[in-house]
Formats: sequence, C-alpha cells, structure tokens
Amino acid sequence: ALDNKGYNKGNKIYQASFIGFFPSDKPKYTMAVVIQNSSESKLIYGADVSGTVFKQISDRIYSRYLTKPTYTTTTTVDTLLYTSAGSKNDFSSIFKFMNIPYTDSSASGIWRKTELKNNTATLKAITDNSNMMPDVSGLGLKDAVYLLENKGLKIEFSGRGKVVNQSIAAGTNIIKGQKLIIWLN
Repeated sequence: ALDNKGYNKGNKIYQASFIGFFPSDKPKYTMAVVIQNSSESKLIYGADVSGTVFKQISDRIYSRYLTKPTYTTTTTVDTLLYTSAGSKNDFSSIFKFMNIPYTDSSASGIWRKTELKNNTATLKAITDNSNMMPDVSGLGLKDAVYLLENKGLKIEFSGRGKVVNQSIAAGTNIIKGQKLIIWLN
C-alpha cells in the first residue's frame, strides 16, 4: 500500500520478496529480502529480484562463518623455499641485507634466476647472448619487457604477475623486430 492511498496497481510498482534459511541440513540463519521495484523494472518476481540478493548474502555468510577449512598433512618436505628471477644487483643487496650466503654462476650480464634452498642462494645467469632468446619465466612484466626490448623484440603480453610462458622457446635464435608473446600469471 502507498501510505493511505491504497495499492498502486496503475503504476505497476511491485514488491518482490524472498524468504529462506540455510544451511538446509541444520538451519542456522533465516533471512527475508523485500525489494520494492520501480515502474521501469523489467524483473518483478521474488525469485528474480530478491532471490538473487538472498543468494549473494547467504553465500558470503556461508563461506565466512559456516565452512570449516580442511587441512591435509604430507610426509614429504620440500626444502626449496623460493625461486625468482630479476636483476643480479637486486638479489645481491637482498641476500647481503638478510645475511644469506649466495653464489653467482656468471660474472657477466645483469639478469639472474635464483633458488633459495637450505638457507643458501644460487644465482644463475639468464642468457645475454644478443641473438639467443632468453628464458624470461619468473620475471615480472617490467623486467621482461626491458630485457626483451633491448634485444630488439616486439613484445605483446597477456595476464598479470610473473611470466609463465613465452611464444619463442629459450635458446632459439632471434631476429631484431621479431614479435614475442609472453603470458603472465
């Protein structure tokens, strides 16, 4: 009803409602959702309007308060703690600051892949041979683009995060101006 004027049937204003409870096996919550639609609303039924709101709210409550995380234990221990790729100078300053001993397998170039295992780091060179495709997996987008554009490649990328794949295999001969696609995740 609209105040004291009776029901507003002429303007096609509907009140959609949905009442439900969850979880179904042992109910803990009951909720009523009531929404008054405008005359321009295309959806007017409770299942379409209020039911979707009920689902969104109940899913959020269920996932936050009613689900219990499951934990699994494994008997194997992986001692490889960290792998990454980036600038040799960045890794060097980080490892020195954290008092982590490290070895560098190459004296030239600035790009390295690192493995931190048993509290000792190993730096391995990412090839800087000008006509060979380097393995840029593990690099962030900015570092990968910097390295690859300096080799004269045209870069396209998809995704965010670190490089997980590249369209030209590492170690392949490359030509300046060649197009390379990198995928990040």
